[in-house]
Amino acid sequence: MILARIIIFSSRVALLADFYRRAFGFATTGVASDDWVELANGGYNLAIHGTTRDTRRKGDGGIKLVFGTRRVATTRKRLIKLG
Repeated sequence: MILARIIIFSSRVALLADFYRRAFGFATTGVASDDWVELANGGYNLAIHGTTRDTRRKGDGGIKLVFGTRRVATTRKRLIKLG
């Protein structure tokens, strides 16, 4: 299992994406929009997802980690056992 993507939720998508491009050399991958941009810098992608205070669900974190695996069912069972 590998870390495939980190998603950051922000109300300032363009500003945050520009910061990561300039500060860390990330490049935009795919098509960016007002509420989604995905950036790459080797190894994993950093996505910035637009949100507003009104659309946030209580308890929903500001960052999500997305892991990739070829063996979804097996990995799922293993992770459930781990709690």
